[in-house]
Amino acid sequence: MRICLFFAVSCLNLQVLADSESEGNGSEATADVLNAGVTMTGNLSSDQDWDYFKLELSSSENLKLKFSSPNSKSSDENRWLVALQNPREGFLVFQEILDPSEENIIERDITINTNGTFFLIVAPAPDTALISTNQYEITAVPSNFQAPLGTFDGIWRDDLDIAFYSLHETPKGLLYVALSPDGSAWNGYLGGRISDTAVLNQVIGAGSATLELKFISPSQLEARYTSCQTDEGEPCASAMGSILYRGKKIFPE
Repeated sequence: MRICLFFAVSCLNLQVLADSESEGNGSEATADVLNAGVTMTGNLSSDQDWDYFKLELSSSENLKLKFSSPNSKSSDENRWLVALQNPREGFLVFQEILDPSEENIIERDITINTNGTFFLIVAPAPDTALISTNQYEITAVPSNFQAPLGTFDGIWRDDLDIAFYSLHETPKGLLYVALSPDGSAWNGYLGGRISDTAVLNQVIGAGSATLELKFISPSQLEARYTSCQTDEGEPCASAMGSILYRGKKIFPE
């Protein structure tokens, strides 16, 4: 298992699991479908380029909007106007100029008072002469949304080059295996997931720990320790509750 995992991560150049916008999606009639909980990637090519995404909501509920730009280094140079439109009522439910960066994923909670079809719009910020052509990522997650089993399965890598991670979920629980890049050591965590958060207990490896995984999208997560002790019973060096690492899926299962 270690050999197969290391070979897959080291030798394959694979894309993060996500949908991509199709050009020509500049109106309600040509909008791309944005499925709940699935990240859509896109970019604007000019000040005339507007991206429309069609979203179906089955009931009145709060909507969590996640907007990021993983390749942007400075939020001052990367600004987008993001809006949510209710076409039946003829008004905008939400609009705001957002300035995400590589280290800053923006989340907004939007109150929805009716069900049906909505349109998410990404457009150039009107108060800037510089149009960002960097890639953006947008995700819409209804409050009653539960990602299906297997949504997060695959091989992941963290932003600190600490380890690779294999994640597999079944009705009995979620298994998360951390493997060092040289294959010399590995830890195993087992637990369960509710909505976008998994709480896992260490079952293989030195010491003891409880790990919380917060899934930002099907291809992004944040990991935190909620408890951790060494073999000697001393607290781990990492601060409890602080982000331990950010992970990206590099190979879907």
